[in-house]
Amino acid sequence: MPYSLVDSISKSSKAHWSSLAKANQSRGLLLQAWKPPPPDWIKVSVDASFADGKVVTGMVFRNHNHDSFMFAATYKEACLDPLSAECLAILNTCKELEKAKIINAIVESDSLNAISVINVDSKNKFWTAAPIFVKIKSFKSVWPSWDFRYISRNVNGAAHALAHWAFD
Repeated sequence: MPYSLVDSISKSSKAHWSSLAKANQSRGLLLQAWKPPPPDWIKVSVDASFADGKVVTGMVFRNHNHDSFMFAATYKEACLDPLSAECLAILNTCKELEKAKIINAIVESDSLNAISVINVDSKNKFWTAAPIFVKIKSFKSVWPSWDFRYISRNVNGAAHALAHWAFD
């Protein structure tokens, strides 16, 4: 991705969060903020946009400097339901992390159901997403330092916006 596009996305994202923080502060609301990973780690914010049986994945890769490393990718594919869409977004993130051979990664999603199933060894009750969970867990066993975390939607804004933008 050309640096100018990355720079533009970064500036736009910072301006958005700054104006949102000011608006929420004036209304007395607490705005959660994205927290950078430790040095030598990559944090990936991931989200999916789902409609009419199709999903688009948005991923934003960042290091501890927040704006010094940013990569965004999208995938368009067929999908059955919103949970499967979120799981496909996480699976696509795993594929990108493996391609880049990134050992230390934190994957953040605003899908509590997906993150809960990935992190617990219990039986999956979401049958439509079951094959996707199996693939994600196989990546997790090969790359044990990868950490999968739930974050609220307002912290996942960059990936959310990317997925929705790519869908149109």
